[in-house]
Amino acid sequence: MVVRTVLSLSVPHFVINVRGKDYLIDAYFMRHISFPPRRSLLIFPPKGFKNDVIPNTKVVEGISSVHEVIDYLVSTYDYAVRSRVDEAVRTLRKFRASLVLPTSWFRSRPSDYVIRESVGATYILEGVFGREELLSGNVRISSWFRVFLPVTIEVRSNDVKDVSFKSPNERVVKTYKWLLINDEGFREAVSSILGIKLVREERFRDVDLRKLLKL
Repeated sequence: MVVRTVLSLSVPHFVINVRGKDYLIDAYFMRHISFPPRRSLLIFPPKGFKNDVIPNTKVVEGISSVHEVIDYLVSTYDYAVRSRVDEAVRTLRKFRASLVLPTSWFRSRPSDYVIRESVGATYILEGVFGREELLSGNVRISSWFRVFLPVTIEVRSNDVKDVSFKSPNERVVKTYKWLLINDEGFREAVSSILGIKLVREERFRDVDLRKLLKL
């Protein structure tokens, strides 16, 4: 039984300008994500940030170099592209004797998320940085500065369903909740910050990432 806990954080991010657009990119949880394509979800619209540490909050120490963050995202793209190719090859081999690929196979396979989330990550990263730039590893950002995003975590029990986030950036709130449910590395990082072992005690319905990204 966990006593209700509320913790206010200052979470480091970078605001970058690339190809004429600004983005807010996480500089803490990026290195804790278990499944690399999910790192792409930590790119947000630049709303609700502050340049300085917010008073009376716990400051979370994160990545201090914007180039390290970009390196994580370039390697994420490489992983996502390889995963898509490898999965396609395995699929063709598995059904090489069949004229029809049953659609139910994609819904039922345990590793279905690999290609689904890899496709999503590829789409996001190419939209931000450009396909040719990512393939060449020559991603260029025009400007950047480090900021601290205010995030409040409320915990009513150690079950992830009873954990909620608050932030001026609504995309951050939805993404953090999705990652808390679905990504073990993210869940362990939040548990470490809180000093509480968070668990996923129930089976959750698979959430379409496209709905998350429409915010």
